[in-house]
Amino acid sequence: MSSLKHITFVLVALLMAAILVYGAHRLQDLTAFLLLSVVMSAAYFDLTTRRIPNWLTYGAVSLALAWQAVVWAMAWSTAVSWQDSLLGGMLCGSMMFGLWKMKAIGGGDVKLALSLGLFMGLVPAVTGILMAHLAAAGFVIAWLVARGFAASGTLVMSNEWMSRLQLNQPLGASTRLPMAGFYAAGVCLVMWTY
Repeated sequence: MSSLKHITFVLVALLMAAILVYGAHRLQDLTAFLLLSVVMSAAYFDLTTRRIPNWLTYGAVSLALAWQAVVWAMAWSTAVSWQDSLLGGMLCGSMMFGLWKMKAIGGGDVKLALSLGLFMGLVPAVTGILMAHLAAAGFVIAWLVARGFAASGTLVMSNEWMSRLQLNQPLGASTRLPMAGFYAAGVCLVMWTY
């Protein structure tokens, strides 16, 4: 694993620990633990193998549905109603499916977003995913600028890098950004603020 992957994993793990200490009281602790376990595992696999395994993503969707069924059957008071959970899952899954059809993200990201929506509900999940994509966009811009500086010593980027910015040329799997780490950060930020 490269040093960037190590650093990213450690930073996300530290964010998770901070959320558990300071912010998890805002959502039910067990829900927070389940959600963070899923998203941290997905981030680890995405950063190390560039894939999120189906057993993890389908398992996360099943776990979220089962957890909502238990909460509903036991009539527990939680931050997320089952209606909000289903709406969150449908909207997050649909949005990410559209990005997958445009070859902007991988299939594991779609299923992970679906499970985030089911765990978190509509507004927190959409907020977390939006924050994740904004952070990823900022990272890509900073990376492209740094690559442009490194390649030529000026801000002018090479034709190769400019061609990768064109939307009509989908990036290959090897150039896709592992989004699960950004999803983990977005989830942690949302859990801390909601």
